[in-house]
Amino acid sequence: MTDAARILKEPRLARLLGALADARVEARVVGGAVRDALLGLTPHEVDIATSALPEAVTAAAEKAGLKVVPTGLAHGTVTVIVEGTPFEVTTLREDVETYGRAAKVRFGADFEKDALRRDFTVNALSLSSDGRLYDYTNGRADLAARRIRFIGDPATRIAEDYLRILRFFRFHATIGEGEIDRAGLHAAILAQEGIDRLGLRVDGQLVDDAQDLVQFLRGITRPCCRRIRGSRTRRLLHQVRHVADRDEASRLAMLLIGYRWSAVRKFLQNAVFFTAGVVVAGLALWGRLPGPESDTV
Repeated sequence: MTDAARILKEPRLARLLGALADARVEARVVGGAVRDALLGLTPHEVDIATSALPEAVTAAAEKAGLKVVPTGLAHGTVTVIVEGTPFEVTTLREDVETYGRAAKVRFGADFEKDALRRDFTVNALSLSSDGRLYDYTNGRADLAARRIRFIGDPATRIAEDYLRILRFFRFHATIGEGEIDRAGLHAAILAQEGIDRLGLRVDGQLVDDAQDLVQFLRGITRPCCRRIRGSRTRRLLHQVRHVADRDEASRLAMLLIGYRWSAVRKFLQNAVFFTAGVVVAGLALWGRLPGPESDTV
């Protein structure tokens, strides 16, 4: 058993994994839920990967009296509702072709191949129902070191999905420590024009990232930031309060650089606020970022 195995005790997740196991469907918790559990955090959502096709997952879940919603059959995904909580269950995949954001995939049965197609090593971990942790990319060591590293060649990973540039800076700013991964930074700079191809994504990910940036900047530009509410904002403000040396300031600047392209600027639609953020980043790089008057949020 591992530290991450504690999430398996959650009754609804245990019920779903039990239903799949009863039908001899191999399934593992994957991605962010495993990462967060190893960090001692409570996952906001739990995703499951399986070697079974969506039809087999559906049959197993319905036999156990669970509701199934075919949310993404083309990508091998169904959502199983367990006592009001949704769990996405996705068939293992292998990339056939990638197009910078979209990809042509085929279903597979190899958990390692599925892990190797993901973005960062810390997101490629998986956890079986018996608590065994699978790590094909040395992600656990990177997580312990708070190091955000692309799987394999950073340029290749970015070319598969340019949104990974934003995710690289976001993850380094929120859970990373120390110097940013140089290979990843170099690849992100070379591929930055790919961000403009994304346009403004309104289906969740890019908007969420931009909202995080807004809250992050708001926290470092308002002396009265203790009034800001929300757990995500509190976490970001807590990090800003500990910007003490040049490297930490660089993390802040890298976050701003990661969000500077036109797609996000269209979302922000506030040139004054964006300019203020850039000024703050410049001050941070020179070690002149003033700290808050209180550590209380």
